[in-house]
Amino acid sequence: MNKFLSENGLREDQVSEMISPDQSEMMKEWASTEEKTMDDEPWWDEEGDLHFMKEPIVRKWHGGTGGDKNGSKNYNRCLKTKLYPVGWKRWNKENPDKEDSRKGCKSHLLRFIESLGDSNLENRIYLHNTMDGRGINESVTHYGKATGKVYCNVDDSVKELLKDLPESFSENVIYSPSICGYNQPPGWSVNCHKVDSPRYGLPYKWGTFCLIEVEEWVKLKKPVSGAGSRDTIYRNSKTEGYPEN
Repeated sequence: MNKFLSENGLREDQVSEMISPDQSEMMKEWASTEEKTMDDEPWWDEEGDLHFMKEPIVRKWHGGTGGDKNGSKNYNRCLKTKLYPVGWKRWNKENPDKEDSRKGCKSHLLRFIESLGDSNLENRIYLHNTMDGRGINESVTHYGKATGKVYCNVDDSVKELLKDLPESFSENVIYSPSICGYNQPPGWSVNCHKVDSPRYGLPYKWGTFCLIEVEEWVKLKKPVSGAGSRDTIYRNSKTEGYPEN
């Protein structure tokens, strides 16, 4: 007999009056199956719903917001909106009609979006900011589980991203000026409103950006230091060490 199951086919550490008759029958049916592995153990999610599949693997992404006052404003805006901004193009300082890609931003963003397509993964963005007294050692403060929706402020940027993604991702990458705003995300940093900005008074002052939606921001029990790179969204061996809660 599987050591995790009692004689009636139910997990001993999960048997309670809260289990419905239907759930009990489901578990008995699972227990009677001849071929099963440890990875197929039934499990409960945080809402108490029963599953008969592998628990999703948590993939941890660093979510930088910037190290100045504007970054601090964006950090606080993230917490209020359940959105995380990734600007991957900015206006050329000498030519206001030309955008330059920010080094590494598009490739990191594409890796993140591709990860959303794997149902076995739970993609978490760990929010990082060193301002407002947090300092370096307590700069990663929250995580948010990505919903799979990535909103863009420019229709052409959606097309550009989808060119490098399978067709199925058209449901993930969405042109949404109602969420992003036409000039900049409403309420976010206004750094690009300066009169010396190459796009001052013209549309899309923020350049090309996306807002990644999360279910909610969960505050870490103990804030930790960042993973070390001055990038927007990325993952490496250090991000894997970010705490689960």
